[in-house]
Amino acid sequence: EPRRALAAGAVLARPFGLLLLRRVSGLTELQALDATEAALKQGFLDERPGSPPRQSLAFHHPYFQRVIYDDLSTVQRYALHRRAARALLESHRARPKAVTQEVAYHFEQCGDPEAVTYLTQAAEEAEGLYAYRQATELYSRALRFVDAEGPDDLERRFDLLLGREAMLDRQGRRAEQASDVEELVRLATAIQDPDRLAIANVRQAGFLGYTGQYPEARRAGERALALYRSTGDAWGEAQALRELGFLHWSAEDYGAALIYVRDALRLHRRQGEVEGEATALHNLAEIHRSLGSPRQAVAQYEAALNLYWARQDQRRQALTLYG
Repeated sequence: EPRRALAAGAVLARPFGLLLLRRVSGLTELQALDATEAALKQGFLDERPGSPPRQSLAFHHPYFQRVIYDDLSTVQRYALHRRAARALLESHRARPKAVTQEVAYHFEQCGDPEAVTYLTQAAEEAEGLYAYRQATELYSRALRFVDAEGPDDLERRFDLLLGREAMLDRQGRRAEQASDVEELVRLATAIQDPDRLAIANVRQAGFLGYTGQYPEARRAGERALALYRSTGDAWGEAQALRELGFLHWSAEDYGAALIYVRDALRLHRRQGEVEGEATALHNLAEIHRSLGSPRQAVAQYEAALNLYWARQDQRRQALTLYG
């Protein structure tokens, strides 16, 4: 019983309480109490006075945890990691986001396909906290898992790659982003999904625009626009129009930029899509500022700011205030 308790603790690899230890080890309450008492007396575990009940026990030294973990068979590790993931979810039903990364790690270690779900959730949570480097690594781990377990799942690979490419874009990691954009277009073409192909072309247009390749960027944007119009996707059409407006603004073709962004704004308003409307207003403000029309620019910045404030989007509020 002490060995079962220590094995469960070694797999958890973090401070734990008696309830979590029981759920991972499968011991009864009395067995877990006896095992814990023995481990405390032998010096393997320490109590952590003042810690919450969920974190009241820990290994006396990381070396003990490592040696016990390394001594487990592969079958034992897989089983205990799966139990650890389930136990953490059960213990944090009220606040599952508190353990998303831990759960992802344990599912990853036992080769459970649920790993991709939780790695993706963890990446999205990191993005929400502006931890873009961490989000990139989480998406990369999910991609490695998909490649190892199901290399033919092209749709899932595309969706994960789309998430990682966006994070690379936020960090300005252009060399890595270039590779992901190229792969997005390749995958979308292989899948023969017009929606994904349109998204890939929008992302390609944005990347090419940021790297100063304006003719190629506009061609990618026009391909995306044609695809969205062919499928009747008004939301996607507005996105493509906005991207084309941004590209023309970047190339200092302000007249064409105004036409594209105004068309995007009309579509966003027609659909009641507030975030898109706010972004289009922000872009219009940038264009008017470039044209030397500060009064129009300020009015559109303020309209965008009000919409971002209503959505509690602090990152975009900051960008608009900067403008």
